[in-house]
Amino acid sequence: APSGRAKCKKCKETIAKGELRIATNSYKEGQDIKFTSYTRPKYFTVPPRALKGVSPEEFVDIHLQDETTDTILDDPIQKAEIIAAIAFKPSKKKAGDAGPTTPLEKLLDQIKSTMDKLDDDDDEEE
Repeated sequence: APSGRAKCKKCKETIAKGELRIATNSYKEGQDIKFTSYTRPKYFTVPPRALKGVSPEEFVDIHLQDETTDTILDDPIQKAEIIAAIAFKPSKKKAGDAGPTTPLEKLLDQIKSTMDKLDDDDDEEE
């Protein structure tokens, strides 16, 4: 974030200066007003229409603009982390749901668990 004043649309916490964020632009119909909201990649949900026929990798290449000082989208590891963060969103489970039942749900739970462990390891290093 250039100024350190932006807040994440999902978690409502301030996004630090230089931290990666995804901007979403909206326009008010009938007026020349543009609204920009920001979301941390791990909370960003790609609109279903945007992914129709497009892979998460293509979405990142087409729609994301890297305005960070260290151009993190040029780093293959960081780019892969961003793609993983926006590509995987667990389905909302109903109260009393017993957990994953299909092989795909089980695999997605394993991926989420691994990503959570990576996030925990990053927090411990700081």
